[in-house]
Amino acid sequence: MEREPQITPDNITEKRNKKMELMEERHRNAITAFRLEQFLSKEGPANDEYPTSRTPENKEKAQVALGKLKPILDKLGRVGFITKRETIEHVVNDYIIEKVTAQRAEQELKKGIEEDGKKATDKEMGSSLFTMRMGKLPRGNVEAVRQEGYFVIACFDDEDYKDLSEDSDKEESGGRFKYKMNFGAFQVDTLLIHKGWVNVIFLHERQHFINWSVFNNFTGFSQNTVVNKKGFPLLSEGLHIEHGNPTEKNIKISEGLNYVKDELLARIRDRSDPETATIFFNLDLYKHLQDDFSPEEQQEVNMLLKKIEFELKNTHGIFDYISDARAILVYHLIDIPLLKFPERIRAVTDFIDLKIKEFSDFMPDESAELDTLDKVKRKRLKDLRLDITGEVYNVIDLILGLKDIGADEAERELKSVKEKVTLLRKEYDSCVNQV
Repeated sequence: MEREPQITPDNITEKRNKKMELMEERHRNAITAFRLEQFLSKEGPANDEYPTSRTPENKEKAQVALGKLKPILDKLGRVGFITKRETIEHVVNDYIIEKVTAQRAEQELKKGIEEDGKKATDKEMGSSLFTMRMGKLPRGNVEAVRQEGYFVIACFDDEDYKDLSEDSDKEESGGRFKYKMNFGAFQVDTLLIHKGWVNVIFLHERQHFINWSVFNNFTGFSQNTVVNKKGFPLLSEGLHIEHGNPTEKNIKISEGLNYVKDELLARIRDRSDPETATIFFNLDLYKHLQDDFSPEEQQEVNMLLKKIEFELKNTHGIFDYISDARAILVYHLIDIPLLKFPERIRAVTDFIDLKIKEFSDFMPDESAELDTLDKVKRKRLKDLRLDITGEVYNVIDLILGLKDIGADEAERELKSVKEKVTLLRKEYDSCVNQV
């Protein structure tokens, strides 16, 4: 008879090490995705050349971007995730196409303004776009700029914003993302911002642009592979597709969860607190998100969002360090089905905690200083403690991937810092033990 494998300390250690290696890889991928976003979003010098995806600048950008993605794409190919690999390859091309579309619209808009004898200022662009869309002049100040693959329109008058956003009297949004908004002469992705230039709203709506226009609302990331998820039988069953033939129910639940995921990621990116990030599903402004779910399925969505809220609270503010840290968390989740968000957020938090703990364990408390009567010794202990603490806090940037350096260089810096805090802690302990 075959004997069942025994659980031993070695088995547990091996499993833990494999999990750590997997999270290291996923963390590198999240950092790579964020760096790629930063790279693609950089604008070249303005010129009058007609924008196409085949210009030398865009061809070079696509080539460099795919080079940055090569380790991820190669790994997906090796493990057989061909559809996911192709989806990620298309992301670069989709981004450039969106940018070219917006640049062409910008050229056409500015040309029309200048033909009227005006200068194409932000205000003139905003006023012109409003008039093209609504067939009338705005009441107040409307400003617009083209960035990346979209226009940003900031409305300073409530009624102007209501006209463009099409909000009803019962709902009032802070911003809207409009996919391929129609301005008559052209259609272009548009971010609407209420009450002027508000950065958190811009971050939120820009994430919608990334989710929809760049990631095609997560199509190709195999949302429907999650089956029999404990605690969510209806959603799990709704996602289950037998023999690759989705039913209408499969499609509705899959799309519905992607719509919820889209809003949740935008709220994580705009640095909303955990409750604000997850409470939207039952608000009047988002009632349309419930359309794809039965009342019983809606209850499961609410339960899922509560679990996600709990896990976001347990990140201990790690990802509130600076706004870019939230971007890293978003890219940890961008290709993960919503049903798996709770466990993935927990895994990311545990991973970051463990990485930081390697350094924070060197931080002494203040008890030795408080017990020391010698003023010179007390000051020396305090200085050493603050030096150690400073090094540990600085290393968070490296661990989260917020310093724009390569993975190998980051590892070298982490090793260097660890050697430094090790020596500082030895010096601290030696000082404590001096009589």
